Amino acid sequence: MNGSGTSNDPYIITTIYDLQSLDGDAGGLYYELGNDIDATDTRYWNGGLGFKPISSSGESYWWGHLGGKGYTIEGIYSSYQQVLGIFSQLAYYDGGGPPP
Repeated sequence: MNGSGTSNDPYIITTIYDLQSLDGDAGGLYYELGNDIDATDTRYWNGGLGFKPISSSGESYWWGHLGGKGYTIEGIYSSYQQVLGIFSQLAYYDGGGPPP
């Protein structure tokens, strides 16, 4: 991904693979969509389970920033239990700096 992950220079997500890579990052970085993303191929991922929701391992909450910039993600498929959407766990923290 292009960018440095800061608020002034966010990482630019242009593919569904870029989006899936957020699963390993819970570090408060900044991301933006760089175009519309067709995610229909996710139906065949992970043995038919589809897109693995970000932070679905239960180890930590995702607390980054994702700006849509008016773009869409269409056709995403996920059949992981107890999860609705691309994020499994989100954190809200307004204490300035990393969450405790």
